[in-house]
Amino acid sequence: MHRLRPISRCVLVASLAALGACSGPEPPARPTVVLITLDTTRAENLSTYGYRRPTDPFLRSLAQRSRVFERAYSTGTWTLPSHVSMFSGLHPAEHGCWFRLDKRDGETLFPVVGDDLPLVTGSLLDAGYSLIGAVGGPFTSSQYGLARDFDEYIQPSGVDGEWQLAGSAINARLFPLLAEVDAARPLFLFVNYFDAHAPYDPPQDRVYPFPAVGELEFMEGQRELHPMPDMTEWQAQGWEILEQHERLAIANYDQELLLQDEALEALMGELERLGRLDDALVIVTADHGEMFGEQRGAYGHSCRPWEPVTRVPLVVYRSGGPVDRRREPASVAQIAATILDELGLTQLPPGAAGPVPSLLASSPTPPEALVEFRTPDEWVGAVHAGNLKLVVDWHARDSALGERDALLIDLDSNPSEDPDRVPRTTAWNATREPLLERAEALHAKWLAWPEMARLEVLDGNQIAGLAALGYLTERAPETVEGAPPVPEATTGDY
Repeated sequence: MHRLRPISRCVLVASLAALGACSGPEPPARPTVVLITLDTTRAENLSTYGYRRPTDPFLRSLAQRSRVFERAYSTGTWTLPSHVSMFSGLHPAEHGCWFRLDKRDGETLFPVVGDDLPLVTGSLLDAGYSLIGAVGGPFTSSQYGLARDFDEYIQPSGVDGEWQLAGSAINARLFPLLAEVDAARPLFLFVNYFDAHAPYDPPQDRVYPFPAVGELEFMEGQRELHPMPDMTEWQAQGWEILEQHERLAIANYDQELLLQDEALEALMGELERLGRLDDALVIVTADHGEMFGEQRGAYGHSCRPWEPVTRVPLVVYRSGGPVDRRREPASVAQIAATILDELGLTQLPPGAAGPVPSLLASSPTPPEALVEFRTPDEWVGAVHAGNLKLVVDWHARDSALGERDALLIDLDSNPSEDPDRVPRTTAWNATREPLLERAEALHAKWLAWPEMARLEVLDGNQIAGLAALGYLTERAPETVEGAPPVPEATTGDY
């Protein structure tokens, strides 16, 4: 656990609040705000979204009292860029936190949240909130910049191979801390449950309601199929995966989703016991989903923006708020605006697309939901508008904007995103032009390093942790020309 914010600033905020209380009427009590991210959780494997297995009974019950978005999307296909978008309202091309390693003078550098990037947590801090965070994975740890405004932050220690925390372990450390928070101050709680992330290894000392008896009959007598598939091992083998591995992986993944849901239920029960849900805004979503071979050779995440890896759960509960299901596209980039709108606070500076509406507004969705994936030599953008999805692929960093592939997909008639089923008519091509302009505007921002990002030096321990979770390979990182200089202070807690 890390105490991250300077005490002097905390005292200053408390003092100003006390001064205001003495000089006039007390300000109205602010609601509890809870942001829960279910790492690596794709919507289609949740019963909340019609899945055949009861992987999320508690979330499903919460959804029946909430606004649920049927087509909600992450902004990236891995953890850090999507979380920064949640906290800033910006897309990866704007905030700059996207997956790219740089090797200089024997050091491995990584883009992280810049010191000057406005985050919703800064606004909450200034409004007098206690900020508590608890995360299960590495990319939401304090090393990468999201934790800078928090009073307390629980995270993996990185010691003795502790690269991740199960939801039950997070709760065990978090609940005593919540009990100590001043009940007179409003609470902002951020929790990242990491159970569903690979490797898929649910504890086998309990009985699960699925898979059904005989559903994985091929496991009988099989010694070459490990009962707990490890996605990182598959990646090292070049993704040559048997269909049996996929079925086994999904079964274990679903069991992890159930464990995660049980941790969520316990957390909400604890908040209710503490009286923190009488007036509350609770947002449950995911940073990205997961691929299980739906596209040829695609497993895990940090990949192109296909539906299983970008369509995420998004459930917004507000005391006395709307209870419905929305089919218009929504984005996790709307979360910061939703929080600030509900609290009556000033919105953060908007991105290139302008201000985005609150998820609780009467018309809660922007015209498009944008998703990005990038490498040093490729940028792929997906633009969602209604049932349409435009996928644009630039193959070289210095390519002209006209040199790209663009595919417009109707997800209602072509949910598998099969390029051979895309119409090749003049009218269909004309339909894609407005969306193509939006994608090109976003791509243009990628050609230069965002000023709000900075580079951090990763030490050997952090590199080992990322490798253990399948993020890094033995291939040497590539240096990209035009990267920003390395700041002098580049160390931090894992």
